[in-house]
Amino acid sequence: MGLDMYLEVRQYISRVDWKDVEAGERPEFRSVVQTAGLTDMVQPGGYQGATVEVPVYYWRKANAIHQFFLDRCAEGEDNCQPMYVSTTVLEELVKKCDEVLKNPDDAPDILPTQSGFFFGGTEYDEYYFGQVAETRDDIRALLDKIAVSTGDFDLLYQASW
Repeated sequence: MGLDMYLEVRQYISRVDWKDVEAGERPEFRSVVQTAGLTDMVQPGGYQGATVEVPVYYWRKANAIHQFFLDRCAEGEDNCQPMYVSTTVLEELVKKCDEVLKNPDDAPDILPTQSGFFFGGTEYDEYYFGQVAETRDDIRALLDKIAVSTGDFDLLYQASW
């Protein structure tokens, strides 16, 4: 048990290209359905699409990062609900991580730890600063990939505890 945290990318893949309905089913949709082994379950001639979810980041007991997402994306409510995350929020997280790493003594004011049932430690120790550095590097890399992507997708954060 404990605080498990996930950031994922979701993309909707339309079954039909609405700019060219006569072309029929999009190959991307067919590929997703076949890969998932759901070909026999798809209604013939329908217009529904598919949503692909890909986990791109996982944290374990990073309670300061969790509280950051709650404050920015869920008005502080913690019901283990999925939360839409904008790239602006991710950019803010990277900036806060940078600030913490440049000014470790100010960490409690910049990215404070949070206590909770099985949320892990609340000390500003090697583990905390390691999580902050890893988060900064990984989220920065994700933002770089998003910047050059041509895809239309959503980012969602969710935790369970």
